[in-house]
Amino acid sequence: MLNPLLEQQLAEAAISSLTVPTLDQWHQLLEKVSVIYTDYQTTEVDLRQSELLYEELYNSTWRQTQELSLMVRVREALTNKLELKAIIRTVVEVTAESFGYALVSVSLLEGDVLVVQHQVGYAHIIERMPINKGITGRVARTGQAALAEDCSKDPDFIGAMSGLVSEVCVPIFKNGVVVGVLNVETQAPQRLTSNDLEMMSTLSEHLGIAMERAELYSAVQESNQKYQMVVDNIHEGIFQVDMEGKFTFLNKAWYPLLGYRVEDSIGQHFSQFIAPSEVKNLYEAQRGTPAGSGLNDVRLQTLMVKSDQTLLPIEAHLHQVFNTDKKLIGWSGTIIDMSDRLQAEKQAREMRLLVHVQEAISSKLDLKDMIRSVVETTADTFGYEFVSIYLLQGHMLQLQYQVGYKNVIQQFPITQGVAGRVIRTKKPVLIEDASHDSDFLMAEDGLVSEVCIPLINNGEAIGTLIIEARAGKDLTQADLNMLITLGEQVSVAIERAQLYTALRESNLKYQMVVDNVREVIFQTDLTGNVVFLSKAWERITGYSVAECIGKSFIGFSPPEQIDMIRQKGQEIMVIDQPYLRFQNLIRRADGTLIPVETLLQRIYDIQGQLIGIGGTSTDITEHLQAKKHEQELDLLVQVRAAIFSKLDLKETIRTIVEATAEAFGYDLVSVYLLHGDTLYLQHQVGYEIMYNPVNISVGVSGRVARTGIATLVQDTSSDPDFVNAMNALTSEVCVPLLNNGTVIGIMNVESKSKLLTESDLNLMIALSEHVTIGVERAQLFTAIVESNQKYEMVVNNVYEVIFQLDSDGLLTFLNNSWIQLTGYSLEDSIGKHFSTFIPREARENSKALADLLLSGSQSAIRGQITLAKQDQTRVPVEIHIQQVYNVGGEAIGIGGTLTDISERLQAEQQALDLRLKVRTVDMLKGFLTGVSHDLRTPLSVMNNSLYMMRRRMGDEENRYLDRLESQTAHMQRVVEDMLDMSKLDDDIAELAPMRLDVNGLIRDLLVTLQNTASAKNQHLIFKAMGDNSFIIADQFMLGKVITNVVKNAIQYTSNDGDIHIETRQTQGATVQIIVSDSGIGIDADTLPHIFERFYKANDARPSGQGGTGLGLSIAHKIVEMHGGNIEVTSTLGEGSTFIITLPIGQ
Repeated sequence: MLNPLLEQQLAEAAISSLTVPTLDQWHQLLEKVSVIYTDYQTTEVDLRQSELLYEELYNSTWRQTQELSLMVRVREALTNKLELKAIIRTVVEVTAESFGYALVSVSLLEGDVLVVQHQVGYAHIIERMPINKGITGRVARTGQAALAEDCSKDPDFIGAMSGLVSEVCVPIFKNGVVVGVLNVETQAPQRLTSNDLEMMSTLSEHLGIAMERAELYSAVQESNQKYQMVVDNIHEGIFQVDMEGKFTFLNKAWYPLLGYRVEDSIGQHFSQFIAPSEVKNLYEAQRGTPAGSGLNDVRLQTLMVKSDQTLLPIEAHLHQVFNTDKKLIGWSGTIIDMSDRLQAEKQAREMRLLVHVQEAISSKLDLKDMIRSVVETTADTFGYEFVSIYLLQGHMLQLQYQVGYKNVIQQFPITQGVAGRVIRTKKPVLIEDASHDSDFLMAEDGLVSEVCIPLINNGEAIGTLIIEARAGKDLTQADLNMLITLGEQVSVAIERAQLYTALRESNLKYQMVVDNVREVIFQTDLTGNVVFLSKAWERITGYSVAECIGKSFIGFSPPEQIDMIRQKGQEIMVIDQPYLRFQNLIRRADGTLIPVETLLQRIYDIQGQLIGIGGTSTDITEHLQAKKHEQELDLLVQVRAAIFSKLDLKETIRTIVEATAEAFGYDLVSVYLLHGDTLYLQHQVGYEIMYNPVNISVGVSGRVARTGIATLVQDTSSDPDFVNAMNALTSEVCVPLLNNGTVIGIMNVESKSKLLTESDLNLMIALSEHVTIGVERAQLFTAIVESNQKYEMVVNNVYEVIFQLDSDGLLTFLNNSWIQLTGYSLEDSIGKHFSTFIPREARENSKALADLLLSGSQSAIRGQITLAKQDQTRVPVEIHIQQVYNVGGEAIGIGGTLTDISERLQAEQQALDLRLKVRTVDMLKGFLTGVSHDLRTPLSVMNNSLYMMRRRMGDEENRYLDRLESQTAHMQRVVEDMLDMSKLDDDIAELAPMRLDVNGLIRDLLVTLQNTASAKNQHLIFKAMGDNSFIIADQFMLGKVITNVVKNAIQYTSNDGDIHIETRQTQGATVQIIVSDSGIGIDADTLPHIFERFYKANDARPSGQGGTGLGLSIAHKIVEMHGGNIEVTSTLGEGSTFIITLPIGQ
């Protein structure tokens, strides 16, 4: 088909020659057509090349645009995130989303292990990777980014899942040190290239900066919170004004002092708040100060106008404020309310009561005791006949203590009474004539007046202080004013009692955290003496904390570093940075030195006064030895192989000497063993002539054998003890072979050309330990053979059974007493699992003992179990077990003894059961309280995060969010159950009984429970008793009981099943709530345990339905608190019926 342009030109040519052309004209026309067609072909080729060039340019531009978009998004995300976990999660998810990477992860270093912090795309991922394995480990060790375009060609590659074809891994640096890696992996057909490597390297730099920023933000935030807490919690007003006299800062005390909101006052001129009559005096005071000084360090008294237009007498203390350039920028100062001092005569009367109240507050931390003392002291001091304190619980005021009343009102809602009005309005009330107040509740005949004061905590009413009087003792405005002051003291006392419990729990929590961190946490006073050390100090240094408190911290440094440490201490006092980091040495109790990284920071008290220096010291021995370990690895592998493959002494030493020379290129290596005062050559490499034997009074080797101190001789001509075994020897390293501190020989390296250094000395010292092991092992081999024979005779003749299990629980050793105890032969028993010889009903007890041992809480366990003899009779035995370790300190199993205790079984079994029960309860209490509280905050964060994610994602992603929200909600219920059980156990939970309609309560609950039942197409059928369905009970607590029982029925009832709920009034003064289901039922063995905590009938539990095992336990406990009981009947395969019986109450 011709080009449209060509067609047009041909048409024009045809039209222009409508006459019949001649032959020449035809030739001319064909030539013209040929030229046009050739031009067309050339144009087509050029156009195609342009399209290819454009496509290449477009792809390149798209890639660069995407990279730029990623960096912009990452920077924006990192700018908005200051918490480390949020930063890492954002980087991983943005990276995966922007480039379509299916597999992205970030891991951080914890010691020598990389631990995954967040990942996208992995169904199974290696959560913890040692740095000596994998491409990620190599990057963490070397700090060099890696690109594996074909994973199969990289020997370090470890696939977390099948189908991986390429990988990019880049290091993350913080302060020049590798702290983690960013990793991207792909599956076919996608392959990563150098472009991906370059982009990930740039991204890791931003991530490292963000991590440093998160660390700095945390420190700054803590400092700001500390100073803000100090400023916001003092009662004096703190202010700052600029050069124009306008307020630029006011603390929270401004509002209580004057009634103006801080935000409304900022920017206003200070004179607007001064009484007009006082403004002139204020300016005269300024003119009366020394010339040029302005208002600086001046105290003056004046009157300020409050928001209600009343005047407040105050004392102001003013200071000049300068910027960093020492330029005056304004004034700051404090405002102190002078009202009390001006009303001294009035306050004298009130002080008698406040002193008594303060004594009650100071002497008592228990809330009930404190309230009792306040009420009785108030009545005794001023002769008040009727005094009471109520505290707010929900929407009810509950009596705490009273004096004078015969018929006191124990509780009433905040919608009733004068006290209810005071709670709602948070304002004190004086009723001089009770007959004219419709809210007044007459608790005693003859009451005519009342003062009711709200008890306020953090701006919220928490209770009331009530004074009432009969005729003739009428209460007045003076009583109101005095009791307002008393109410403030009582509020502080209540807050203090509540904070005391929280503080005690917080201190225990933080003490546990501090005592379990690996780093030493320390603090010194301004003189450099130690005032605090964490438990890690004892582990790292060998000193006890007690013996170091009060000593100079510098005293634990080697002499050559004392000046440096002192200089660092002085430097942290003057630098602008919040902390100072450096490396130093600490002298341990045994005299050795340990390298640490120390972080110093200034320590301030709550008033902001500098009181000393604090910080941490981290053992960095492993970090400093990393390179050394890499260099020694090949040699140590050969040495270990020699040690563990050979038992002949000479063969072992020959292998070690030759491996040392070959691995490190040493020319001359030899090993001597010590016998008496003489060293005897065992093997050598490189020497033509050797001195053998050598007396320890001769040569460098003799000196090392005498002193046990390793020696480096870098210039042999300068050492008088050096003995030249051959010409041209220039340097020597000689190390002792020590066995339990005793020299048993020496290892010697000498050189002709290579200068031996401190590094060679350290290497030989490390190697000598392995050589000593090889020598000792060979020497001990013969002794062990003889000893084994002796011990075998002893072991096989003791009365107790001696046994040993491997890590899988299989018997690896038994003595002959096993035959007498069980009747089984040793041949039939070795290699079988230990549980084989334990009756099925007794296996749980033996497993508990093993689990307790393996938990590490005790080094040895003594208990009682039952064995099944060969004739199937039972024999009770006492078992004493402990973990068995190999020579490397690694746990390899359990060993112990079995003793027949048939004659004392009953008494000891009862004692053991009691101890185990008490221990289990204590462990569960600690677990419930600690873990439940710790899980609440992260669960709240998860719920908020899921909510925000749902707003930004589409329907497809929301399906996954539904699953996450379901699991989070389930976890929330588990936490709430554990907290409820903990409160019930500790008697923290208290009932708030009220008159309620049990039928109405059940109907309300079933509206919520219907959604759960509908998911299984179940039917909730409620049959209510007559109209009189009111009882006295705690509505919230009873609702939890009914919810837990009905949820249990829904859980164990199959789809399409029916669940019946019925209320029934018995002939006695009780009401019954009956819940029946058509579920799977409960077998007879399980039924007695159904209300025990954590008890689950696992064999009957439907697949995929989990729980804590606490729901029915909580229900049982709450019903008992109401004075009722809960029973259950069940038929396996037909269903269960729960009957809750509650007293109607009065």
